Amino acid sequence: GLVTAAISRNIQAFAKQEDSLARLTLQFGSAASKELAEYASSLQKITRFGDETINAVMAQFGAYGATTDQIRALTEATLDFAEGAGMDLNSTALLIAKSFNSSTNALSRYGIEIDTSVSQNEKMAQIIDGVNEKYKGLSKALGGLAGGEAKQLSMAMGDLQERFGQALTQVLNPLISAF
Repeated sequence: GLVTAAISRNIQAFAKQEDSLARLTLQFGSAASKELAEYASSLQKITRFGDETINAVMAQFGAYGATTDQIRALTEATLDFAEGAGMDLNSTALLIAKSFNSSTNALSRYGIEIDTSVSQNEKMAQIIDGVNEKYKGLSKALGGLAGGEAKQLSMAMGDLQERFGQALTQVLNPLISAF
């Protein structure tokens, strides 16, 4: 039972990472998704957010019309805003995406005002500026504290689980298919 549970945890960790990469690839293609995944991994090392969650956020921005050039600034602003507002990252990303992709400013109740009559690109710039004015660098600052470093250690162990899960999947998938 313990061995099965350990194998299952590793495979589930890999599956979550694989899912986030598939979402990125769907939105941006394989080359751009690889670059964005590496960027997410670099953010994981300095913040309290896992790369699979950051990948999902970037894919969501892509689904709402952001380009790969806009993703980096939007993602960093989203990490900072999530920390500042005390919200989970996916909910924060959805608020931001809705604000730059619609005629509604879902961020106004959080004190971030944008002109909803301007273009999507201008809305993104206004959102990034508004978040930076309030919370710029907060996710990196909190990632450098003792609690943040402990979280980063936990995420590094999660990455190790993902690698074990990938190896186990490659071995077990042919067996599962045979059964």
